[in-house]
Amino acid sequence: MKRPGGLNALLLAFLILTSITAATSGTNVKITSSLSRGVIQQGGEVALVIKIVNEGNEIFYPSLTIKGDSGVLFAEKYGRVFDSSIIIGPGSNDLGYYLDQKQAKEVELVVRIKEDASAGKHYVVVFLSSYNERIGSNSIDFEVVPAAYKQIAQAAISDAKTEIDNAQNAVNGAKEANTDVKLEEGLLKDAAQIFLLAKIAYDQGDFGSSLAKANEAKALARQAETSITIKLEQIRASKAIETANNAIVSIYPILRSAQEIPADISQASALLNDANERLASAQTAYANGKYSDSITEAMRAIDLSEQARIAAETSITAKKAEIEAVKAAAERKERNKIIAGTAVIFAILGIFWYTWTRRPKRVIIRRPYSPLTGGKLLINEMLEELKDQRRDKLLTLETLESKLERGEILREYYDERARLLKEDVKKLDDEIEHKLSGLRKQH
Repeated sequence: MKRPGGLNALLLAFLILTSITAATSGTNVKITSSLSRGVIQQGGEVALVIKIVNEGNEIFYPSLTIKGDSGVLFAEKYGRVFDSSIIIGPGSNDLGYYLDQKQAKEVELVVRIKEDASAGKHYVVVFLSSYNERIGSNSIDFEVVPAAYKQIAQAAISDAKTEIDNAQNAVNGAKEANTDVKLEEGLLKDAAQIFLLAKIAYDQGDFGSSLAKANEAKALARQAETSITIKLEQIRASKAIETANNAIVSIYPILRSAQEIPADISQASALLNDANERLASAQTAYANGKYSDSITEAMRAIDLSEQARIAAETSITAKKAEIEAVKAAAERKERNKIIAGTAVIFAILGIFWYTWTRRPKRVIIRRPYSPLTGGKLLINEMLEELKDQRRDKLLTLETLESKLERGEILREYYDERARLLKEDVKKLDDEIEHKLSGLRKQH
């Protein structure tokens, strides 16, 4: 039968030590019992030690009655098996006929749980009597758990080991990052000690206690790992915010360069504003301890700042290409003007040369030579030839001046050609003057 009330549902290993002192008819006897395990699986067993101490001044003739519900069996240390109750009275090998003054006796029993015993609360009651007069009792409550607890406890121990290893790896990684891990090392130390107790309980067959200890060790290890994760996330969030801030700051010189060209920076400015908003969100999340959110926002700010940089540089490149295209067009136009002007000049020179070579030749009538008139006539003919050349030079100079005024030739070209023509005219003037001087001397 099940006993009403009973243990808490937590399957914790415990040591129950209870004592009752009986004082009836001048007796003073104490009965105690010990239970090394408070949780027993179906088909399992637990040792039970009953101790009786005669603290009075009279001889005591004890008898024990041990009762339990239908889910338990009892056995003496010599192996006798009883159903649900036994009586050990005077004359048994366990207690002897009596207990003398200040004498103590112990009875070792084994509580065995039936394989088909129902899981839950069960009980054992030890009654102390003397001459059939009940003078005390000792009650022991315990929890029966399914036999599958062995596998459950084994799995819990394996999980706890994994959690402890993971936490230790996290602590080692944090140390390499120069992170303070004193708190986490303390938690891991406690977890390792409790884990050892879980293994000991398992080896002793106390699977309920083993399960509870393994879960406790796992919880401590997970707490340590979570704490490390938070610290590392805090460090990563701080670095992400710093990186995002540096990325944003690096964009402003690029924008200033774009404005100087000037290039269109509206898209880049909008992206940079978004990046600044994300950075502010990251800083707020960091201040509130939401490091994962802070990292997300900071990474978004970094991405937006990179987009802003690309947009600004693209705009600068496009504007520079536009400027170069305009410059190249202007240079082509200037070159075309020079080529056209040169072509016109060569055309004019060709026409001039053609006209000059095709002009009517002066007919020189040769008169009979005479000492008086022969030299004079020759000089006059030479003077006419020089004057014709001079007129041609002046005509060419006037043509160049007209073209310069109309913008058909460059100033540099005009200056060079005019200088040469003027030098030729000067030489012709000197030669004409020289010839005229010769004529004057003949007169």
